[in-house]
Amino acid sequence: MKNLLFLSLFIVIISCTSTAQNMEIKSISVSTYGGDMGYVDSIKVTKDSIFFATNVATDSLRNTSSKILNSKIKISDLMNDSDFQKVISLKNGKSNLPVDGTDTALKIETADKVYKIVNADNLIWKNIVNKMYSIQE
Repeated sequence: MKNLLFLSLFIVIISCTSTAQNMEIKSISVSTYGGDMGYVDSIKVTKDSIFFATNVATDSLRNTSSKILNSKIKISDLMNDSDFQKVISLKNGKSNLPVDGTDTALKIETADKVYKIVNADNLIWKNIVNKMYSIQE
């Protein structure tokens, strides 16, 4: 009986540990897209790289993309575990695309899943988006 109890406890601990490891954030990206010209502006941060891209559907000469080594920005500085748990539970906000507006998407990639939250009306979401776009400046 004791062995069964210890085995059960061991399985629970291993299960919890596995789940926590899989929640490690691999990348965070933000994209703003839409408008009359089919505009897309995006930035993606991984632990070792930062990717920038701008695309304009009506003028391909304005399309740019670049990648730089990331030695300064830590993913944990952009989003901590508490923020992650709150953000992934958010609902998408109302789209502005039907009136030639733009939408902003925050995408978080873990080992197991990709979370995408668009136009959330939430302070944590907005702060993360602002931190991401401040990297470009």
